[in-house]
Amino acid sequence: MSGVEPVAALTTKRLQLRSPVASDATSITAILNDFEISKWVSPVPFPYTRADALEFIANVREKGSAIWAILNADRLVGMIGRDPQLGFWLDPRCWGQGLMREAAQAVLAAYFKDPNAAPVPTSYMIGNTRSAALLHSLGFSRLVGVVAIKSCAREALVDARQMVLTPEQWHAVNPIEIATPRMHLRPLRPADATDLARIAGNDRVAPMMASVASPWPEADVLRWIEQRRWRGRVGFSFGVYVPDGTLIGSVGLGGTPVSTAYFLDQHYWGRGLMTEAMMAFLPWAFARFALTEVTADHFADNPASGRILQKLGFVKTGSALGGSAARPVKAPTVSYRLRRADLVSAAGRV
Repeated sequence: MSGVEPVAALTTKRLQLRSPVASDATSITAILNDFEISKWVSPVPFPYTRADALEFIANVREKGSAIWAILNADRLVGMIGRDPQLGFWLDPRCWGQGLMREAAQAVLAAYFKDPNAAPVPTSYMIGNTRSAALLHSLGFSRLVGVVAIKSCAREALVDARQMVLTPEQWHAVNPIEIATPRMHLRPLRPADATDLARIAGNDRVAPMMASVASPWPEADVLRWIEQRRWRGRVGFSFGVYVPDGTLIGSVGLGGTPVSTAYFLDQHYWGRGLMTEAMMAFLPWAFARFALTEVTADHFADNPASGRILQKLGFVKTGSALGGSAARPVKAPTVSYRLRRADLVSAAGRV
């Protein structure tokens, strides 16, 4: 053995995912020694023996491959890997319960947390309708091509569809949502353009923003939404919504150094809503992107924004002149910085 560390364990509502171990060999052999399974898993021979299982486990552990045994109620029910292609199999007794989708969601969510994650390839043999449906539900939609691959169980070449899941596809199918007692935050959509134009293009809100004009043409709003679309990395804006789905504002993160900005419908001012939203948003952002600090600024004639920043733990770092698409000339601004150790959330200091 090379001493390579096993892949990190993952846990879902019903499942435990961990590196396969030698004691799994009996269960793996029993499941894969079924032609209805082995015929769809290209490297698996048929009949499948305990020696095959032990060899597979030893190879995985020696190489440190990103392959997990799937356990349900402490019973091995399948296997899933991303090494680098996504592949999986599941005990037929567990079909139709959503277990493989749950496992795949956990594996892909952990992988795509990395803002630099590359697309994930996969393939399925033509005729394997269960795998095809699962892959489409996970966001795989880009067909790369059809190739002939060897099925060891069938001892023949079979056609397989090659697909790829990009980070943008994954995040589109699995959007973020952050909840607070009175609101929820999620990625903005083009359908929000009319409300955004009304809220941010207001002559009391727009002058406090750098890139927002007053009025704010809807075509410009749509470009703004696209530029700040959630792609799993810094450089995005989320909408802030009350329980009935009404959009009341936005929060965002971008730039170098990383900075945050926000605005709120003037009809909701004075209720502590933006403070509440940011107390949920910032801890999430610090954790998601492993940030050490975040900057912010506000126009000097917007002291309410300064009070919000100070409640969150930001400290003043200086002053400057800043421009706004809704101001004829530059105006004084106040700069702030928030270090991780000073971050304040709804539960107190983080």
